[in-house]
Amino acid sequence: LTLCGLIIIGGLGFLVWRDLAQNGLHWSKYQLHTKLVLVTNLILFLGGAVLFLILEWNASMADMSFGEKLLASFFQAVTPRTAGFNTVDLNSLSESGTLLTNILMLIGGSPGSTAGGIKTTTVAVLFLSTLASARGKYRVNAFRYSIDRDTIRQACSIVVIYLSLTFLSIMLLCATEGVSGKVASLEVCSAVATVGLS
Repeated sequence: LTLCGLIIIGGLGFLVWRDLAQNGLHWSKYQLHTKLVLVTNLILFLGGAVLFLILEWNASMADMSFGEKLLASFFQAVTPRTAGFNTVDLNSLSESGTLLTNILMLIGGSPGSTAGGIKTTTVAVLFLSTLASARGKYRVNAFRYSIDRDTIRQACSIVVIYLSLTFLSIMLLCATEGVSGKVASLEVCSAVATVGLS
């Protein structure tokens, strides 16, 4: 839990901490950036923990008690975002657990933080843009703010470039090293997002 706390503190970003220090617990006074970072991180931490608990219940966490499974699930949801620590054997992760780890590594932390990855705000903007498009709306809104088209276009560019380089690297690693896609994807995602899991 101590490590999780330190990882979360480091992954939120200096801009968020400055906003929190200036405005305390007044949600309405927070900048859009801070709100997006906090909500996205909460979803990733809780959603990731629940998914790890479900996916790894009878796989890498089969020999653990219920309490250990809860802690390990939360730790595995937090650490791939930037830290590179693990409490379960990565070789024993299920295919779905490995894929979830890769996704969390690629998302990474928040802008202005000590974390790597695509960044939480980029993913949040892309998700909100997708929702707006699915609803047939032209404007993308978040917390009563409108997100401009340049920001959305930039988010799309970052994700496409990032994922293209990642998939190309996975293919090259599989071709040259003769390793499985599971091993190659974990290594590449970890390296690209500067996580350190291997």
